[in-house]
Amino acid sequence: MKIWAYGDSFVAGDQDIKGRVDAIPEYQDYNRYNVSFSSVLAKKLNCKLTNRAVSGCSNFSQIDKLIEDSEHIESDDIVLFGITSFYRDRPKISVYFKDLIPKTQGPALGDRELLLNGDPSVIGSYDIFYTLSIIDSIEKIKNVKIIKFNAFHNFIDDCNIKHLMKFNNFISLHQPSNTLINLLDNTWGKIDGTNFVDHSNWAPPEKYRKNFTRHSHPSIIGHKKIANWLHKVLKHDYNYSI
Repeated sequence: MKIWAYGDSFVAGDQDIKGRVDAIPEYQDYNRYNVSFSSVLAKKLNCKLTNRAVSGCSNFSQIDKLIEDSEHIESDDIVLFGITSFYRDRPKISVYFKDLIPKTQGPALGDRELLLNGDPSVIGSYDIFYTLSIIDSIEKIKNVKIIKFNAFHNFIDDCNIKHLMKFNNFISLHQPSNTLINLLDNTWGKIDGTNFVDHSNWAPPEKYRKNFTRHSHPSIIGHKKIANWLHKVLKHDYNYSI
């Protein structure tokens, strides 16, 4: 059995140490394999880990990594996919890259009207549906479970196509406050729990500050808590023999 992990900085294990940039390869690799909750879980289960998470990445970029790795994933492996905010996928095009969708050529990156004039949450909703559909297809082709969870943004709150969101192996998909932040600040499942598109603009209550870094990523203590929680969830809710 092997663990595969995909996601953004929450899965990569960013620690926000002053004077250090977590995205620099040497620091990112250290965090992936020594700090992240997947590394804690791998050590607990005495199994190998491949952590593909990248700080600040989108869901689409991690889907690329998952497709690349899929030929090597075995049916008894644990595959974890931390869903980041869908605003990191195509909604960014209409804000920063309008020159990529000129009216003088075909709309290669998606429906031009949506990208130029639409509500970013609509485009994001389509993108998260694409993301989860691709993961679902890989699960069926490889006969493997890919356990999904929200890192810091519960996309369902902003999703325009809730009636289509019926995917399997997503931890508490339709439950409110179902992000790793909610797990760490004890608001999991609460109607008025924490949900941010930008976690760095939020500060945790003093009681739970030890679970977070200065930019509200999971701290070393936080990653250990997530790992212990995931171990229980995988064993009791998804029937892994661990």
